[in-house]
Amino acid sequence: MKASEIMSRASTILLDDDYTRWTMTELAMWLTDALREVALVVPKATSKNITIPLVEGTRQQLPANCQQLLRVVRNVDVEGDNLVGKGVITIVQREGLDSQNPNWHDGQYVRFRPYARHYVFDETDPLTFYVWPGNDGTGNIEAVVSVIPDAIKPVTGGDPDLLESYDVPLGVIDVYANAILDYTLYRAYCKDAQNAGAANRAGLFYQQFSQSLGIRANAELVNSPNYKQTGNIAQ
Repeated sequence: MKASEIMSRASTILLDDDYTRWTMTELAMWLTDALREVALVVPKATSKNITIPLVEGTRQQLPANCQQLLRVVRNVDVEGDNLVGKGVITIVQREGLDSQNPNWHDGQYVRFRPYARHYVFDETDPLTFYVWPGNDGTGNIEAVVSVIPDAIKPVTGGDPDLLESYDVPLGVIDVYANAILDYTLYRAYCKDAQNAGAANRAGLFYQQFSQSLGIRANAELVNSPNYKQTGNIAQ
């Protein structure tokens, strides 16, 4: 689904088909907020499988457009445009590595290598992770990350006052379209929050947004192949 479709639906519900009270530029701003709120509440809504070049050492950083690491999959060799899969990488607890070898971050004690065997992730630092053994600076890994949605802007050279200029992809799958519309309307009605009617409508659309994401999260849980197979979600 494209941004222009959400903006068109929003203007219809707002009874502002001419984009007079809520301009296209303003709706695009609220739509951007909606996308980022969805990404914050449901990180996997903006998940992507990417290749991350590793730097020397144990400490690794996610690319600038990422908001959270979801999973490290495997080591890969990059050969031109192709990826050659290597060994899998499993998650471990930091406490286990610390107790077995307090010097595992130091290349003088644990030789850095091109391929990782384990990784450590700390929820309090979602943009950083650690690999063991530390990398020699030549490795690459395949990882699943949650990316920060791009701001909704007109296409290059497009007129910001023409709806077709916003024919750009949302960056999330279409099943989140209703939730994104609800949040866009919530922010739009907040503009007239001093008006009791508008404030009530804003609250209603935010409630619908929250409920929609909650229902979606529950549906993903019970329909997950991991859940159907084992009754648990893979960690």
